[in-house]
Amino acid sequence: MSQDTIANFLSALRNAYAAGKNETQMPFSGFNLNLAQILVKERYLTKVEKVAAGKNIFKLVITLNNPRDKKRRPITNIKRISKSGVRHYVSVEELAGHNRRLGTVVISTPKGLMTTKEAKKNNLGGELICRVW
Repeated sequence: MSQDTIANFLSALRNAYAAGKNETQMPFSGFNLNLAQILVKERYLTKVEKVAAGKNIFKLVITLNNPRDKKRRPITNIKRISKSGVRHYVSVEELAGHNRRLGTVVISTPKGLMTTKEAKKNNLGGELICRVW
């Protein structure tokens, strides 16, 4: 496993859909939980649960949307925007260009993770994390 936990999270989702699984498990972190909750809110995932895997050890159990029905598969692709070597930051004025594009873009702001539409509404800029479509 690499040190980039966000890339690991996105790859696990992509691989679970490609394998036709109903759910996937991954290590718990607050960032992963917040990202999964955004994807649930945007209807890309069905649900996310924090489950105990041992003493003070937790994992995330993520239920996917219809992975076997290729016509209704909600996630067709996931792309990481900011990477470890190259970070992409945007101001509030630059968010309009990302709102018009395909899918949902997740941004990390000083007030936490949110979609670019929510960030524009709250007048916040930040680091672009990923695009899901």
